[in-house]
Amino acid sequence: MNEMKIALPTDDGKNISEHFGRCKEFKIIKNTEEKTLKNNHDEILPAVRLNKEGVNVVVIKNIGEGAKAMLKKYNIKMLKAEYDSIDENVQNIDKLKEL
Repeated sequence: MNEMKIALPTDDGKNISEHFGRCKEFKIIKNTEEKTLKNNHDEILPAVRLNKEGVNVVVIKNIGEGAKAMLKKYNIKMLKAEYDSIDENVQNIDKLKEL
């Protein structure tokens, strides 16, 4: 994989949300750049929005089958979060297991 552009679902900006599709927002990280993308539950599906942002990796705790299928459709790699903290997951990204 070339450069990683990682999306992490969060409700507080610091910790991984318990469920991908129900999070308040996504923290998007590429190299040292960070941005926040609100999860507009009533608009476009999160996988579609993340694909449009160029995200190629998501770090998640839990995900439904529909969302999982959409991420696979867009070739977005899914990694299982091993820590609550966004920072810890990013620092240990190479140790996270693919779903």
